[in-house]
Amino acid sequence: MSTAPARTIVVDDHDVARLGLVAILRSIPGVDVVAEASDAQEAIDAVRDHQPDLVLMDVRMPDTEGLEAARQIRNSWPDTRVVMVSYWDVPEYVIEAFQVGATGYISKGAPRDEIVDEIDRVLRGEPARMSQLAQRSMSGAIGRSSTDAFTAVDRLTPRRREVLALTAAGLTNRQIGERLGIDWRTAQTLMRHVYKQLGVPNRTQAAMIWVLSGWSTQRRSRVERH
Repeated sequence: MSTAPARTIVVDDHDVARLGLVAILRSIPGVDVVAEASDAQEAIDAVRDHQPDLVLMDVRMPDTEGLEAARQIRNSWPDTRVVMVSYWDVPEYVIEAFQVGATGYISKGAPRDEIVDEIDRVLRGEPARMSQLAQRSMSGAIGRSSTDAFTAVDRLTPRRREVLALTAAGLTNRQIGERLGIDWRTAQTLMRHVYKQLGVPNRTQAAMIWVLSGWSTQRRSRVERH
C-alpha cells in the first residue's frame, strides 16, 4: 500500500532562502510542498488551511519570532511537526526551538544531504534531537562533546534527571513542582544540586547539556539493543 506524501509548508521571509528550501524539499521522494509563507500569520493561516505533516519555519522574521509562531502551531495542531531553520549559530535558539516543541533545527547553509537527512528523520517520527549544526553550536558553547554530556546526565539520580528534563522543556520550578507533585522549593533545591553536579552556573547551560546529551533517545536505544 502506498504512503501519502508528507504535506509540507515552508516559511521564510527571504525569497531566495525560501525558494532554495522548496527546491530541496521537492527533490525528496515522499515530500509534497503544499504552501509557502513569508511571515508568521501567513504560516498559521496556511497550517489551518492545509493541515500539513511538516512545517519548516525560519527562526527570525520581521513581524514576529518564528519560535513564537512554532509554539502556536504546535499548541493548536500537535500532529504537525516543526523544524526550525536558521542562519544563526546561537545555542540559545536551539534550546528555545526544542522548548516550543520543534522536532529539529537545521541551517540554511547546511549541505543538501544534511538537510535531507534531517527531514527524513523527522518524517520517520523519531524524537526531537539536534542536527549536526546544533550539536556543533551547543558543544562549542559549553565546551563538551555529546558523549561527555550524556555521561554527565547519566550520572544524575533519576529524580534530578527528571527535574533537568523538565527544566530543559522550559518549565519553571513552580511548574516542575506541580508536574511532579513536590513543593517548588524542593524543585529549586534539586536544580541547585544539578548545577553543582554538572558544573554549570544556570538553567540555560544545564538545559544545553540535557539537549546535547540526547539522553532519552540514547538510553532508549541502549535498552532496545539489550
